[in-house]
Amino acid sequence: ILESATTIRLAEEVLKEVAVLASAAVRKVRCAAEIPPRLLQIDDAASYLSMSDKGIRRLIMEGQIPYVQRILGRSPYLIDVHDLDAWVERNKVRPSTGPQIPAISCQPSATERSAVANTRRHTRNKPHE
Repeated sequence: ILESATTIRLAEEVLKEVAVLASAAVRKVRCAAEIPPRLLQIDDAASYLSMSDKGIRRLIMEGQIPYVQRILGRSPYLIDVHDLDAWVERNKVRPSTGPQIPAISCQPSATERSAVANTRRHTRNKPHE
């Protein structure tokens, strides 16, 4: 009876250890599922940048975005999320560096006012035929 009680106690301790290890393994699996992928296929990269697959391919062919291939020349392009982020940063238009759009005014400029005045003077001094 003493041996069976010892065996039961040992079995209970082993079961507790297995439960702790199983719990840790489940936690790792859950955490791994939450890690976003670093390498994206073309369609995912296109979604990430809100552009078309064709646009991503064009950027790759122009050398603007580097890519990875598992088997050179055979496997699909894989694009690093960090490279996509870097491309976005390089291509941002900042207000101070972007194209300046002239303000539109409803008031005539000095040049326009002068031209209108000259036209009026010209037509007043012209003899009527």
